[in-house]
Amino acid sequence: MISILRQEWKARKHTIALVSAALFVFAAIGLPLGTVGADSESQLPFYGLFIALLVISALLTVGCVFFLPLLKGAGNIGNDLLSDRGYLLLSLPKKPVVLFAGKMIIGLAEFLIYAVPVFFYLTFSMPLAGILHPAASKSYGELIRKIYYFLFIEQLNVTVCVFFTAIAFFVFAQTVVNFVVVLYRSFMRTRKASFLMILFTFIAVFVTLKTAERLSDLIIPPVSGDAPVPDILLLLFTGCFLVFSALYFFITILLFERKVEI
Repeated sequence: MISILRQEWKARKHTIALVSAALFVFAAIGLPLGTVGADSESQLPFYGLFIALLVISALLTVGCVFFLPLLKGAGNIGNDLLSDRGYLLLSLPKKPVVLFAGKMIIGLAEFLIYAVPVFFYLTFSMPLAGILHPAASKSYGELIRKIYYFLFIEQLNVTVCVFFTAIAFFVFAQTVVNFVVVLYRSFMRTRKASFLMILFTFIAVFVTLKTAERLSDLIIPPVSGDAPVPDILLLLFTGCFLVFSALYFFITILLFERKVEI
């Protein structure tokens, strides 16, 4: 396992550094615009343009944080299995469970390396939209303090649950992608059939979410008063993501060992 982790990290570290720098630029693109706008009344007519740029930069940043390590990171077996290097996976002197787990751990690490800094970038840039509004009544510093007080004091339990749910969902997403790739390669010999892979992915995700929904209806009582329903719901979905991740991972390894041929 250690050798797999070391090799995968060595292969990805330069890309991670480059992407991290690019994400910083995307996440912070609204910061200088907001500073100029906050210091000058003349910038207020461009408030709509500023918001558009801020939203676009935020969406690009969040999209890259999730999809880049998911689709192009070390955890996506399809990058090797569906390419000319596919035979190398079968010839490596490592058990598939160790190989897949090592790649997915590096993929998860890459996701966290992107996600944690971006979270803090966005908490500092997004409040600029508030102070630039003509009806704004709070300063930038007050908005920052309010956001962090809300996230890490008033709703700390929800913030922690969201953090672990995000991790569980990314692990689940990695597992689904690898499950679909190995399932496809187990029974198909053509390069790629995008429609089938999208269909398999939809079914795998739908089954998981539908199961979580049914369990939530059975376990979680109707919302009343100050009941901590969000915490319970997040924990329920986290549990479902992890359970189905383990199930799909087991099926993936079984298919890879017995059915996959290059």
